[in-house]
Amino acid sequence: MHDIIIIGSGLGGLASGAILARRGMSVCVLEQHSQAGGCLQSFRRGGATFDTGFHCVGGLRPGEVLHPYFRHLRLLDLPWVQMDEACFEEIHIGDDVYAFAQGRERFIETLAERFPTERAGLNAFMDMLESTGHSLRRLFDEADTARDHTRERFGQSAYAFLQRTITDPRLRSVLSGASMKMELHADALPLYTFAQINNSYIQSAWRLRGGGEPIVRRLVEQIEQAGGTVRTRARVTRLIAADGRLTAAELSDGERVEGRTFISDIHPALTVGLIPSDSGLLRRVYRQRIESLRNTFGFFTLHVHAPDTPIPYLNRNVSIYDGYESLWHNDRSEISPSYLISCRPPDTPDSRTVTTLDVLHPITPRINSLLAWDTKDYRQNPRYNAWKSVSAELCEQRLREHAALPPDFTIERVTTSTPRTYHRYTGTPRGSAYGIRRDCRDLPRTLLSPRTPIPNLLQTGQSVNVHGVLGVTVTAFLTSAELLGRETIRRMLVGEE
Repeated sequence: MHDIIIIGSGLGGLASGAILARRGMSVCVLEQHSQAGGCLQSFRRGGATFDTGFHCVGGLRPGEVLHPYFRHLRLLDLPWVQMDEACFEEIHIGDDVYAFAQGRERFIETLAERFPTERAGLNAFMDMLESTGHSLRRLFDEADTARDHTRERFGQSAYAFLQRTITDPRLRSVLSGASMKMELHADALPLYTFAQINNSYIQSAWRLRGGGEPIVRRLVEQIEQAGGTVRTRARVTRLIAADGRLTAAELSDGERVEGRTFISDIHPALTVGLIPSDSGLLRRVYRQRIESLRNTFGFFTLHVHAPDTPIPYLNRNVSIYDGYESLWHNDRSEISPSYLISCRPPDTPDSRTVTTLDVLHPITPRINSLLAWDTKDYRQNPRYNAWKSVSAELCEQRLREHAALPPDFTIERVTTSTPRTYHRYTGTPRGSAYGIRRDCRDLPRTLLSPRTPIPNLLQTGQSVNVHGVLGVTVTAFLTSAELLGRETIRRMLVGEE
């Protein structure tokens, strides 16, 4: 019998597994696919390697938000590549181009050159981001002040904060321009999510040679070196219970894997679906609450391979919006007016070119109906295929218009992925990019805790707390704190454990 059984091997599951295995617990991670990693995994097409959902991280330097977490997880010595300090995010809105620089002073000065009357607003903006980031340092203190601060910011609207802090509506849009790392939902997006993610990248922004796979390998190594196991092709179909507690995970082949504590790193609605309704472990109202929660949008992605015309490595993201009003109101259009160009760093430090690029394009609610989620023959749907063709053409058009490509740039091969692709390979319902939509107006229902009504079932991953590499990593430590205690986690993060 295992001390810990973890369902799913995304970043949240693997990080939780590494933390607990290194504390002497016997850990077994069960992953339904052929490789571990979830959205950290890569895939190959036509001899080229592309990332699934990992593109960059923020806050890796000493004193910054992600550093203590990655230090404990032994991830700091991976081949990180710092993005352009003068412009890690190039934001195109209509015909205008803006730069997001790393570091508070440079960030403010760069934008104040374009918006000289907004210097006070920019300082207030950064004050809020930094105070939100600072709360992470105290998250595991015995005093509840940091957690109170977190709950307060979760209950505030990011959109409303920008409205009252920044006078120029164009600057409000610019400050939201690096936010395709989250869903810019004007009514729902919590200020905490907006601030924590943006703050980490302004501190410092990084890519990783090899994409997300080095992270996966390092975490799996730690689990296995501590005596744990990571099993692939092990799909959990049911959770078995007795005497009010879970006792085993049943796999698709009928095998039962017994455990004392269970951690779910899959979507909460899928977790609920694993627990038989006649088990008596979950009330009907809880099931209905979880199953009714709305998910964030997914992405259409154009994966470009151009081996014959290598591209100068673009050490920044390029975010493209058709107009200033479109950033917070994507749901009003059938075709999203937003695009993101990203690329993996070269495989070796002495290389200056790449042969692959990704162009990401958010899905709007109107397009979601074309994905025919209730059928398996969606590929035969003429409207679905027409939408894919139009989206691919739009992505390639934005790439050629906004990226510094060689004059003879030639695409040899393109691969596309849609939310249905993400759903198939990561299990995320409807291919949601960021999991459950947290709603600042309805936190008790939409902000989930690592705890569940079942005493020995915890949850982690992008639908708990905050999504993204930073959010999921912090949540893994929050989940582990339920078993190890907050003081133990605090000591880990300050290097005393």
